[in-house]
Parts: sequence; C-alpha cells; structure tokens
Amino acid sequence: GVSGGDELVSRHMSRRTVSVSEETSLVEIARLMCDGHWHRVLVVDAQGRLRGLVSTMDVLAALVQAADELSRVE
Repeated sequence: GVSGGDELVSRHMSRRTVSVSEETSLVEIARLMCDGHWHRVLVVDAQGRLRGLVSTMDVLAALVQAADELSRVE
C-alpha cells in the first residue's frame, strides 16, 4: 500500500546541491543555508568525497546547546 512505490527517486530528488569542506565553521554553514534557503548542506573532504551532511536541525541543536552552556555560566 505505499503510494508511488514503483517511482524512481531520480524523479523526486533535488538536482541542485551545495557543499562545504570539513573545516567550514557552523556559522558559515548557517549563513549559507539562510542565504540559499538550503535545509541540508553536503560536507566533502579535500578529494571531494562525501563525508556527511549538516541539516537545519543540526544547526538548531548547536544553537540550543550553546544557549544552554551560556545559561550555566551566568
């Protein structure tokens, strides 16, 4: 009973992607996401191999963690 079970992913995937290096700061990635309205950014190594991805939830989790750490200091 899954609708579209026979459809290929290529018909539904995003063709435009954006990637950053492993050394890119989280703030830079957040800016890139905001400017381009991206929800996921690919992370590649120096040879261009995929190492992972950063999602908007990853950025939000880091923001919450930073806020929690600040509240413990105060």
